[in-house]
Amino acid sequence: MEKWTKVTSRRGEGYDEYKIQPARDPDAFPKPDWPSRTLSELIEASFESRLIDSVDHPAMRRLLGRRQTS
Repeated sequence: MEKWTKVTSRRGEGYDEYKIQPARDPDAFPKPDWPSRTLSELIEASFESRLIDSVDHPAMRRLLGRRQTS
């Protein structure tokens, strides 16, 4: 979170690692505008109403072949 960095997989070269290259000029790009929310908060907001959180969830009821509740 301190500087712009390019990360490239080396799997094509037969290595299970990444090549890490910082930007040549530290002022090449503007400073990042990081979100104020935590990663957990961002994930929760992204998946809100999209998680199966109980056996009574409509998607789970369909998968189990159960009648939908109204």
